[in-house]
Amino acid sequence: LETIVLKCLRKEPGDRYGTAEAVGQDLRRLVRGDRIEARPQSRWERIRRHAWMSRRILATVLLLSCLLAAAGFVAIDRLGRERERRERVYADKVVSATLRLELASQTQKFAGGGGGLGWLVSAGDLPGAPEFNPVELALKELDEAVALIPDPPDARYQRARALLLLDRGEEAREALEPLAAAQPPFIPALNALADLHWRMGEADRAEALFKEAESLASDGWSRAWVEAWQGCREEKLGDAAAAYTRLLSECARSREPFIGCSLAARLSRGAAYLESGDPMNAARDFAMVQALVPEAVHPVLLEVRAWHALGRTDDAARLLEATYQRAAQKDEVALIAADMCDGFGDEAKMHYWLDRVSALSARETIRSQNLYYLGRMDAAEEAARKAVTYDPRNPNAWNRLGFILMISGRLSEAREGKLIGKKSLPEDVFEKWQGRGRLPGAVSVDAYLDSVRGARAHRR
Repeated sequence: LETIVLKCLRKEPGDRYGTAEAVGQDLRRLVRGDRIEARPQSRWERIRRHAWMSRRILATVLLLSCLLAAAGFVAIDRLGRERERRERVYADKVVSATLRLELASQTQKFAGGGGGLGWLVSAGDLPGAPEFNPVELALKELDEAVALIPDPPDARYQRARALLLLDRGEEAREALEPLAAAQPPFIPALNALADLHWRMGEADRAEALFKEAESLASDGWSRAWVEAWQGCREEKLGDAAAAYTRLLSECARSREPFIGCSLAARLSRGAAYLESGDPMNAARDFAMVQALVPEAVHPVLLEVRAWHALGRTDDAARLLEATYQRAAQKDEVALIAADMCDGFGDEAKMHYWLDRVSALSARETIRSQNLYYLGRMDAAEEAARKAVTYDPRNPNAWNRLGFILMISGRLSEAREGKLIGKKSLPEDVFEKWQGRGRLPGAVSVDAYLDSVRGARAHRR
């Protein structure tokens, strides 16, 4: 009966009964129990009718839905772009820091005997401002990278390396232990932690970590990394270079295991070539890194060393000048260039590069150190006094002046410098120098300077 009534009430004439007789016939069929002609509306038709009646509401809901969907797509796109930007900035900072650390790590090997770039990687005796220390700069970049993306091991591992180079062993251990305890452990962190325990005199612990790294590095890049590390540790430079070659092949075959791995491997292989007397291959590796990272200057500084070892000093000088001209931090390059020239025994070039440093106090402090190693005490004292005059708040300048005064036997003046400086030598050092003109162990100043000059000559 409801179906018949609803058919009579339909809006469209074509959907209703055509005549009253047709309605009557359907009612008689209903009374007899026969099947009626009217049919109920389908579900789809009812939905369509309700939708039409609520079309304004539905249009509003649809519009809001489209707006929300568009806003969601825009938000997702922005998040994706922001994530890509953070990853790009993270990778750039890690690569830049890796290059700085490789420069510091490799030049530290050449800094034996005093002088050299050892001052650039020593937190306790940096004769200038920390802003020119490549390790300090790398540490700053890595702190920023970890703040951007804290989870990956790349920046955390390199940060631990920077702390090791700065002799901040306890902090380095705190940074390395979580990486070594991860599942699976980060193999380079195990090796670095083993190195740290060796330095601390904990040979058993170091050996255990090395064996753990060896057992975990079954094949692929990790095996090549461990073999390269072992070759460097045992000073088997040919084996180390071959292992770095395998590591580079693994990085080329698939994605590099961590950011900066291939760059570090190529720079380390170049350094192994250079130490083993093959400067041509070393120069090729350093030049390749420069081609891969055109904006970086630190591979060029290592390449300069290789060209100088080949006897091509004019090429080395031209390359150094071009590097300085395009460097964003010119003082950093000038300071390193000055120290390299000092290491090469070219005093004139050393002063040429120092004169191009804009930070006057840092410049004169380093000049004083280099003149001291050349045995020119009066000139070293004059440079140290200039450094103090340019920046009375530079503790390294006061330390340098105090050191020169002590070695000259002028202890009262040295004590005055100690009282003004903020990072000075401990009191017992002054007590040991009471002999005026003699060092601890009754070694004369002249003999000490001769030994320093001999060590530097051997390094050159």
